[in-house]
Amino acid sequence: MSEPDRQSGSDRLPGSGYESVPRVQQPVRRNCRIVYFHTADNPYGNYASMKVQLADANRDTILMRAYGVATKAIANRFPKFNDNVHVIPDSRVPQEGSRYLIIDPCNGRNFFMSWFIVDPRGRLILYREWPCESIYIEGFGYPGPWTIPSGKKMDGDRGDSQRPMGFGLTRYKSEILRLEMLRNENGAWVKRKESEIIEERYMDSRFAGQKILAAREESLTLIEEMAELDMDFLPSPSQGGIDDGIELVNSLLDYDVNRPVDSTNEPRLFIAESCTNSIYSMHEWTGADGLKGAAKDPIDNIRWAACADLEYYPPMRKKTGRVKSY
Repeated sequence: MSEPDRQSGSDRLPGSGYESVPRVQQPVRRNCRIVYFHTADNPYGNYASMKVQLADANRDTILMRAYGVATKAIANRFPKFNDNVHVIPDSRVPQEGSRYLIIDPCNGRNFFMSWFIVDPRGRLILYREWPCESIYIEGFGYPGPWTIPSGKKMDGDRGDSQRPMGFGLTRYKSEILRLEMLRNENGAWVKRKESEIIEERYMDSRFAGQKILAAREESLTLIEEMAELDMDFLPSPSQGGIDDGIELVNSLLDYDVNRPVDSTNEPRLFIAESCTNSIYSMHEWTGADGLKGAAKDPIDNIRWAACADLEYYPPMRKKTGRVKSY
């Protein structure tokens, strides 16, 4: 049996008029497997009767009822997101480009941070995330997944890496600077000779604009507190609501699925394969659990990157000086 399409969970058999369905599937989590028990495997079920009942049913219903393959056709917010197209090896992340950092801070869990690069062709690539399952954190080890599957919630449950590590802003700054000295080579994070040049850093405008109670006469916002630590951030762009941002992300993901993917037909958004938390969220996030959805933070950063209209600046040329007011 050929490897099933990750989006549909099935594979069309050429010339037969039928589709194969998976027995075992490889999910986004590399150390997991999905094992299917088809309805026909149940000796106490009435498979013959079910076949009659499903004779005129649509494809999604047949996949779900007879084979247990959930398509999530309604809930999926990024219907064209495909690992085989949008997920690239870390070795294919371009080294030339303009780099950006976007942070989603929150009380009660760790900050989620995403680094993007815009290459000379205008493609947007998410090349690093934090917490990341493959990046060691001093004093904590490897953090584990950000989100795990849930039996009750559409957007999953909080994973180990959402558990607060007790980082203050000074530790976050040092962690950011440490990460910007790292480069993924053949699956291993190694130290660069020089730190990356980050064009701009963004932070959630809603949360980062709130005043923080501090041991001083005047409370400051999170952005102001980071500025006092000599790390400047801009507020994330607020172009419309969440749905408007999702539409922009889907526009960046878009390509003609009926044509070969090449330089004349390719999406503008890619994710490095080491960013497993972001990849998982792209597949699983529905928005059904609202603002506190466990898989929402990685999506927020991708959404803000799309809204910010991040640009590529050629080397040795000054930026155009976009006016930033949100």
